[in-house]
Amino acid sequence: MSIPDSIRLPLKRAFDRIRNEEIKKNLLQAIPFWLASVITGLVAVAYSRLFLLAEGLAIKAFNFHSWLLFILMPVCFIASWYIVKRFAPYAKGSGIPQVMAAIELSAPRTASWVDKLLGLRILIVKVISSLMMAAGGGAIGREGPFILRSFEAPVYKGFGEGGTTTGCHGK
Repeated sequence: MSIPDSIRLPLKRAFDRIRNEEIKKNLLQAIPFWLASVITGLVAVAYSRLFLLAEGLAIKAFNFHSWLLFILMPVCFIASWYIVKRFAPYAKGSGIPQVMAAIELSAPRTASWVDKLLGLRILIVKVISSLMMAAGGGAIGREGPFILRSFEAPVYKGFGEGGTTTGCHGK
């Protein structure tokens, strides 16, 4: 990914004016996490809006014909379960145990296990399956630990792999 010169050059000049090397080092380590925070916030807002649309679909189905929910609910619930089981079995549940396990496993030799617990596939499957549950009238919450853990963990993990010197434990 290339940053346009109109943005890159002024930022480089401003960075070069900083005389303290410790501040430069800390700034370079913090920037990926600032970017990850912004992306996490944008994804959370987008997910929240999609969730409202999915809830609206269930309400429209109920208002159209209340008996339609007897078809829509089982279909959405089974489809949601199947998507998780087929494409990302580690996407089940709230995501807190997976994040805790990934933190404990964060080492170069166990990177593949961490990918299974916090990968982009997990994020996509969690979003799709929860939206299907909401569209089917399921009683699931969008504001629980799902957003906090399952959205930010893959984002921060991805930025952490991008060259920062801090690991999951901040060491």
